[in-house]
Amino acid sequence: MGIEETALWKRQLQNPDLRKFDPEYHGHLALREKTKMDLRSDEALAVLREAVYDLAKAANKAPSLWGIREGKIYRFMFDNRGVWHGYPVLEKPPNLVLQQWRKKGKITNAEYTKILNLPNRGK
Repeated sequence: MGIEETALWKRQLQNPDLRKFDPEYHGHLALREKTKMDLRSDEALAVLREAVYDLAKAANKAPSLWGIREGKIYRFMFDNRGVWHGYPVLEKPPNLVLQQWRKKGKITNAEYTKILNLPNRGK
């Protein structure tokens, strides 16, 4: 990833209104492990713009952004075209993300505990 792309995702982390969502990304991939976004484009963009990330992982490459809507967790990834693609997941976000959600009132203490029991993503 070049300097220009790095500067772009860093600006988007600082200013969520700059984030752009690509609704077709997973629709074009024929990979079985990819899950298609189940939100309308405007809904997905709203979740993306409220999404948070693990600050510790934002140093050298664009971190995953994590959003939640009606109890469903979404992960967004940055690509080299300067846009984000996302999809619903059944995995546990980083603990720092969960703590941010709880602090912002996005999840209750009970939801926090339930999410903690989801499987972690392999590294």
